[in-house]
Amino acid sequence: MFATRPLRMELELLKWLALFILAAITAMLLLNSAGGVTLPKAPLLLPERVASDAQPLAVMPPADPNVRLWEIIKLQTAGQAEAALAAWKDVTLPPQTEVWRQICMAAANLQLGQADAAAEHLATALALEPHNPLVHYYTAILRLDQAQHAPEWYDAIGGDLIQLAVYRPRQVAPNTRGMYQLHAMMEFEQAIELAGHLDPAMALALPDYRTPATVPVVTVADLLKALGAEKFVGQSHNMLGAMCLEREALDLAETHMDAADEAGVCVVFGYRELGAAYETQGRYNDAARAFLKSIGHEGGVIRPMWRFLENVGNAVTQ
Repeated sequence: MFATRPLRMELELLKWLALFILAAITAMLLLNSAGGVTLPKAPLLLPERVASDAQPLAVMPPADPNVRLWEIIKLQTAGQAEAALAAWKDVTLPPQTEVWRQICMAAANLQLGQADAAAEHLATALALEPHNPLVHYYTAILRLDQAQHAPEWYDAIGGDLIQLAVYRPRQVAPNTRGMYQLHAMMEFEQAIELAGHLDPAMALALPDYRTPATVPVVTVADLLKALGAEKFVGQSHNMLGAMCLEREALDLAETHMDAADEAGVCVVFGYRELGAAYETQGRYNDAARAFLKSIGHEGGVIRPMWRFLENVGNAVTQ
């Protein structure tokens, strides 16, 4: 008798719970009918005029990025470095050609005399593409610019040699004129060595496949021409020739001058100064050769020819 009592109580509770739920549903139905709310019906169709009034959305085709790139190329060619720099900041290039945007901004900053900003862009470009020869070429130009404003080693400007005992250079290298120039020479040589990695026909940005090309694509060759660096190999040899001549490395200087001449760069006064340096060292055969090479690189012919004959005579008599 005691075992069946809890079961009867549970059944009674279930009955009352069912009755309560049924009463709640009935009350909700009565309230909805009293308020005029009807059950949802099947959705109606849109009015017929909607079909006639509907207009397709105007979708603008993707713009050809080369249109903007040609505008920047014109600014760079015209020497408007500030405007070109601002324009490059608003342009987005594919990852594989982003290095050229950094190089162009570095070149513009160098033209504006902003060496620190140029150094930042060149550091980014070097991280993106270490084997790009133009990165090293413009880094060399940056180093030469820094050399103009840097002091020289104390022992290189005369004075008491005891200063070497107490002089401690800054823990940044290169930090003197000579060190900056040495680093510039290394960068010029690196630019020459890596010139084969350059692809002049490479496009900076291709137009979107969803729209036809509106202008020719801008290539690396177009960019180099706008920067005035299409002969960067010859210009690097020319600078190295002058710097080697300054350091009295005459044979190496002549090698670089010959390479610059072969690349189509005019070696202005370089061969004449080389001939004079050979002459000072008593190397009259070499001096005659250098003066003969100077013909065509200077304004006149008579003076270098006279120096050539003069050194040939010295070589014969001595």
